[in-house]
Amino acid sequence: MAELVVSALLPVLVEKLTSAALKSIARYKGINAEIKKWHRSLTQIQNVLADASQKEINSQSVKRWLNDLQHLAYEIDDVLDDLATDAMEREFSSESEASSSKVRKLIPSCCTNFPKSTKMLDKLDMINAILQELLKEKADLGLSVIEEHRPRIENRRFQSSVFDPSVIVGRQAEKEALVQQLLQADGPSHQKFGIVPIFGMGGVGKTTLARLLYDDQRVKKHFELKGWVCISDDFDIFGRTKDIFKSVGGELKKEHEDFNKLHEALRDYIRGKRFLLVLDDIWCESYPDWQTLILPLCTCAPGSKIIITTRKDQLLKRLGYDPLNKQLESLSYDDALSLFALHALGVKNFDSHLSLKPHGEFFVRSDIEVKKDTNEEMLEKYHHMSFVCEEYVTYKKFEAFNRAKSLRTFLATSVGVVNKWNTFNLSNKILVDLLIELPLLRVLSLSKFDISEVPESIGTLRHLRYLNLSRNKIRYLPENISNLYNLQTLILSGCQNLAMLPNSFSKLQNLRHLDIRETPCLDQMPLGIGELKSLQTLSKIIIGGKSGFEITKLKDFERLCGEVSIVDLDKVQNAADASMANFPQKKLSKLKVVWSKVWDDSRNEMLEKDVLNELKPHNDKLIELKIRSYGGSEFPKWVGDPLFFHLKHVSLSRCKRCTSLPPLAQLQSLKELFIKYLDGVEAVGTELLGTCRAFPSLEILAFARMYKWEKWSINNVENVFPCLKQLVIEDCPNLVEVTLEKIHSLNVLKLTKCDCRVLRRLVEVASSVTKLRIENISGLNDVVWRGVIDHLWAVEELSIFRCDEIRYVWELEAVASKVLVNLRDLAVRYCYNLVSLGEKEYDEDSNLQIASLRTLTIYGCTKMKNCSCPDSIEKLEVEYCSSITSISLPTGAGGGLKSLTISNCEKLLEKEWGGQNNNNRSSMAMPLEYVSIWEWRNLKSIINLNCLVHLTRLEIKNCKGLESLPDNELPNLTSLKHLSIRKCPRMDGCFPRGLWPPNLQILEIGELKKPISEWGSQNFPTSLVDLTLYDEVGKDGVMSSCSQLSNILPSSLTSLELRGFGKLESFSMGLQHLQRLSFFDCRNLHKLSDPQHLINSLQHLSFYDCPNMKDLPEQLLPSLLSLEIWQNCPNLKERCSKGGSYWPLVSNIPSIIK
Repeated sequence: MAELVVSALLPVLVEKLTSAALKSIARYKGINAEIKKWHRSLTQIQNVLADASQKEINSQSVKRWLNDLQHLAYEIDDVLDDLATDAMEREFSSESEASSSKVRKLIPSCCTNFPKSTKMLDKLDMINAILQELLKEKADLGLSVIEEHRPRIENRRFQSSVFDPSVIVGRQAEKEALVQQLLQADGPSHQKFGIVPIFGMGGVGKTTLARLLYDDQRVKKHFELKGWVCISDDFDIFGRTKDIFKSVGGELKKEHEDFNKLHEALRDYIRGKRFLLVLDDIWCESYPDWQTLILPLCTCAPGSKIIITTRKDQLLKRLGYDPLNKQLESLSYDDALSLFALHALGVKNFDSHLSLKPHGEFFVRSDIEVKKDTNEEMLEKYHHMSFVCEEYVTYKKFEAFNRAKSLRTFLATSVGVVNKWNTFNLSNKILVDLLIELPLLRVLSLSKFDISEVPESIGTLRHLRYLNLSRNKIRYLPENISNLYNLQTLILSGCQNLAMLPNSFSKLQNLRHLDIRETPCLDQMPLGIGELKSLQTLSKIIIGGKSGFEITKLKDFERLCGEVSIVDLDKVQNAADASMANFPQKKLSKLKVVWSKVWDDSRNEMLEKDVLNELKPHNDKLIELKIRSYGGSEFPKWVGDPLFFHLKHVSLSRCKRCTSLPPLAQLQSLKELFIKYLDGVEAVGTELLGTCRAFPSLEILAFARMYKWEKWSINNVENVFPCLKQLVIEDCPNLVEVTLEKIHSLNVLKLTKCDCRVLRRLVEVASSVTKLRIENISGLNDVVWRGVIDHLWAVEELSIFRCDEIRYVWELEAVASKVLVNLRDLAVRYCYNLVSLGEKEYDEDSNLQIASLRTLTIYGCTKMKNCSCPDSIEKLEVEYCSSITSISLPTGAGGGLKSLTISNCEKLLEKEWGGQNNNNRSSMAMPLEYVSIWEWRNLKSIINLNCLVHLTRLEIKNCKGLESLPDNELPNLTSLKHLSIRKCPRMDGCFPRGLWPPNLQILEIGELKKPISEWGSQNFPTSLVDLTLYDEVGKDGVMSSCSQLSNILPSSLTSLELRGFGKLESFSMGLQHLQRLSFFDCRNLHKLSDPQHLINSLQHLSFYDCPNMKDLPEQLLPSLLSLEIWQNCPNLKERCSKGGSYWPLVSNIPSIIK
């Protein structure tokens, strides 16, 4: 690793040392001699790097020499960077006297009178001394100048899986953990095999551990094929693919000398088989090479595994692993002592050689202490660090970074798939105290940390090149951020509150990339931004504003490329100014142009057309074009020009005066087309097509809010939309005439607020649709719908929303079962006149027989009287159907129903429900896993819970007539993890009585007939970790003392939530594992007391509607990760606000909501 860094860094340093700019600085600094000496020495060292890279594999001395050289190279680079930065600072300080000076030209006049500080002299002496020592060691190590060719080192490649188990010591814990990884099934993934990395320093025992795994009997039985290949430093893909093929049992043939044939043979041989492959001693860090190597393995059976052993971390990072979390540690002291005895004496202990034991202990302890000291020393020399983001990040997590004074890269990373809006919470103390300790940072990324204020200390990071503060709550940046003269990349995208940038922004002359996308509050460009000639990325350009930015200034951004959004183009006074921006020469990949939302007499239609015409970018790179609020009646000819070969996404929005569409069908690569709010368009026809083949690549087409659109006619044109997969028409109420040819590729059709004739015509021309969603379709009555349903033979997902004229989804069930042969998911929501699914042949004792149906959702259909479902149904949801009286569940023995939700069906007549259906009283086990029952007023009893053996979650809420629950059967529900029972005031007064599911983890309970104060000991299972108790929400409650809770709360709890405890005045409880504590609607609560037991565990504390709460235990606050003070907690909110008595204690909590 060090060799790679040094090989890349040394040529850069040698080039810097010979530059005219540096020579000028060095001459005026009086360090010209040192600079020349460094150049000579580094050139000599550079010449022997090829030899060192070969010898480091087998020589720890050479490896240490390369590591020392790497650190020295960084030290030299820091000095050179300091010199250049000093020159820039002095130039800017003299700008008032010489405004025409150019910041990046380090001329002698900017370098006069440099002080030669003691600190600088000490640094130079230190570098000179280390450099001389490295030159001496170079000679001692016999490093010489050789050709770059690196011969194979074959001896490592003779490692195999065979070993002598009698010489293995330790590693049992690591082995067992990894065996479980090998045996467990992977989660859903596009890749069928999993990676099990073993990462660690050389000699730590990676290969030995892999051998233990490979030889384990459980592993041998689990995998159909096994193979072992030692990769070593020779990552010859062809050769190693041969090795893999032979290792798993394949037979090499002459035809396999062709790499493609070999790949195909391995792919076919491994197909459908579960394999275990060990790739031992991987040195390659090329991700593309890795991808090529494993490509033929993707045909394997799920559960296959690849074990890789490596000391290189880059490949692991590309594969999504944090090497530090996967690192194999050195043997424990006892195991190391045993191993020493085995090699020295042939036995695994010193019992028969007690006199020699102190010598063995001395050697083992010395080795461990040297490693510890080395780690401390290495930490001080770290140059690049990353840390894995957690939801809450405290200062303690960063304490180790205080010793990393040489840190250059500081990256916050996340594990797994994270939504772009997910954020983390960072303690303020980290920004204030830590950044100032890292003066050599080049790269700093603190994205998604909910940072609201950037400290002034950021302006001291004079070496910084890359700063990412995206998706934070920043309103402004400190003015001294303009002192970061070396800054090249500044990312502020997604900072929704950002309102302004520093006034002295023009000092950032090295800035190349400024990303200010998704910053709606930023309404002006920073002063002087037009002087930043190096800008290549400027994602948002605001014309006018307080800074008066003119579009003509874009002419100087000759390197502008990538993504650009130009806002407030209505401020452009004439087209000549737009022409000066020279857009045809700018190779943009994404362009968005936006005019004002205001449509009044100030808009000049001809001017706006001329301006847009001048904004035509270079056609070579553009892949996305968005035009918004454009005021012309037609688009210029370049919009739709087929010469834009790579254009894939086009969006035309709010162009209210446009009466026709440009010929977008000519764009041969166009995949997505969105047309919205084009109020002037009345017809869409052949003008859209142009003269070329129409829409050859289009996959998604969407029209929305086209209020005057009446006709869509593309008739007698063959093969239009050959690749169209999704069509969306939303809120186009006047569209009535649709004339299209067949669209055979269409899978998804979504129609909202359209005429029924549009629906009828589209299902006729697109009978391949598998997902149909319709909402608020005017004129869609039962007669029209019958004509539609005849074309839905391919539909798998059908959603019907707010179609009030439909009374039945189908007329005859027998016909529907023949037409809707592929229907899997049916959802009907807010169809207020729907009476039932079928009009005729309905029999309460016979269930729906559409055999393919798996999911049925009925929501808000207030006139529906009954609901039946087939035996094949797996998920049923019936909610807010106020007139429904009957729900027929599967009639088969248990059926296939796994999820059941019945909510707010007040007139449901059934008084009994349980582990059996309405029609079949069989006591056979049902496959139900999830049950939620809300507001079932007539429900009196729940029976036969014994039949729900697969149930994992049960919710019964607000069933005011429920009287009976067989709690004596709860202990039989071994799969139940989540139980919620509340607002059942008539529940049997004996419940609860200490009978619970044995594996229960989450319990929400309360507002029952039996008050909590009378519960007594409940014998909750030790698995219970999350408990929410409801006393009487919205009332005074009955629980007044914590002592009444003492027998209820189990010591296993990690989360406790108390709701509606209106009489509770204080809280104190010995729950030593509690991590989260919440109070809702506890109106008399005023203090937490005796928190000693919580100091080491509690992390999250929340209050809602606790008006008298004011006293928090001070010793508890500094350790919190989050403090939430919601509605109606005035006293607490005041004390925890800035200037309040608790502010010094809470200000460093990562997340405070108040």
